[in-house]
Amino acid sequence: MAERQVVMANKKNADATTVSEVVAVATENVSRETTTTKEDVTMKMERANRITISTTENGFEGRFYRTHKLLATVNSDSTEFKADESSNATTNREMYRNYLIEHSAEWQVEYNPNKQEQAWERKYNRYDTDEQVAEDTITLLTDTIDRLAGKCKHDIEIEGMEVTAVTPKESTLTYVEDGRYMKSGAWCVADIEVTITCNIAGQQMDMLYRMEMKSGQICKPKMTISDWNEMVGKEMELNGIEVEQESKEA
Repeated sequence: MAERQVVMANKKNADATTVSEVVAVATENVSRETTTTKEDVTMKMERANRITISTTENGFEGRFYRTHKLLATVNSDSTEFKADESSNATTNREMYRNYLIEHSAEWQVEYNPNKQEQAWERKYNRYDTDEQVAEDTITLLTDTIDRLAGKCKHDIEIEGMEVTAVTPKESTLTYVEDGRYMKSGAWCVADIEVTITCNIAGQQMDMLYRMEMKSGQICKPKMTISDWNEMVGKEMELNGIEVEQESKEA
């Protein structure tokens, strides 16, 4: 009987040890899961290289973008931002922009505008298809349009760009036919039409932007801010868009 009690006691101790080990392992696993979750949250930070600010009935709306991908939308009335009643709308808009930059981490965004300034890197050495032309055209054009939009006298937000036509240019070169090299069939000279979709004060508008290709190379866009403002103004007039709000300061 005594021997049986000893065996049972040993079994209980073994069971207790097993339970303790299980609890310890479970606790360690929970700890690991918690740590992983925190790491996951940290890794979800997205890099933004552009911020747009527009005026709303309740203040301002700020949007973080990585090029044209919308990452976050933040309304000023949902933040601790306070407008300066003694300043004009343009100043307060820029103050809100700076506020979002300083507090971007609150919306899981890391703001870094330097990405816009990276050098143009073409993907293709020659263009056999219109799709290849379109891909490199958008890559080349993106930084220029973002820069112009940021300096535009109107509150303009670029929502997207699409190459809608690649057409051959006239050429006197004997080795070129219909805009393509006769030997390889790759594009040599072409006119490139890009449709830019934008939003001005809540109103959507499409604009046509024209580029060209010479000797198989897509030419870098050349447009001043004055040219851009003039183009935007004409398109607004054609689309019947009137904006009764203060223009951006130069």
